[in-house]
Amino acid sequence: MLTKIIALLFLFFTLTANAANKSTGDENRYLYGIPVKIEGTLTKESAGFPSLRLNDLISVFPQEGDEIGGDNTPEFGVAVMQLVMSDDAQWNIFEEFKGQNAIVTCGLYHSHTAHHKTPVLCSVMDISPIKLSNAKPIEIQKEKKSRTFDDFFADNPELSSSIYIKQAVKDVASGQALSDAFTSKPENVSVLRARSDNWSENGYDYARLAVRSLQDSCKIGMGSAFGLRENECRILNRYQDRN
Repeated sequence: MLTKIIALLFLFFTLTANAANKSTGDENRYLYGIPVKIEGTLTKESAGFPSLRLNDLISVFPQEGDEIGGDNTPEFGVAVMQLVMSDDAQWNIFEEFKGQNAIVTCGLYHSHTAHHKTPVLCSVMDISPIKLSNAKPIEIQKEKKSRTFDDFFADNPELSSSIYIKQAVKDVASGQALSDAFTSKPENVSVLRARSDNWSENGYDYARLAVRSLQDSCKIGMGSAFGLRENECRILNRYQDRN
């Protein structure tokens, strides 16, 4: 166990000293599971999760020898990554410098649950704000109108053609909205009210996440647990998240 810890620490310091993961031969190409330094804007997304909006698009690949698929699925054109922070110090830095540029050191891994909001996540090791003289926090412009659950199906008519798919997506998305209400509701607001607000403001995103979760269930033969037959799973698997 001690040997493993020492090896991991050595890997961390070696890679961070080099400032970035360039093992694929391109500064915008990265590997899962290897610490990297990436620059972007610290942001609190409308769905309530902390993120890094990258200054440059990146692509992320499995390490050599790893089987492609599942947690090792390549992702291209990544613009936003959910930040996963494990201690109060990281959260405090994020909250203080939210809206500003920073260099974040983290390990990259692929999303695999409905709680993961972006295809690639950043497990934070360090946040170093880029302090500019007379700089003001950057305001992230919100959409004038929240996109709803129904808007998602309007944009994806093939999915709305099946009542079984729509019901399964609604069940999973509703559960996610309720889960978020329990974990991040404002003070003096009931869970049901928080869930309703989440649903109204972020219904589109909850639908996207639900579809990805159902795709994973179909891949492991568990689609029937959500009332999905083989044909519905085929339709779901044709969906590609473009956001």
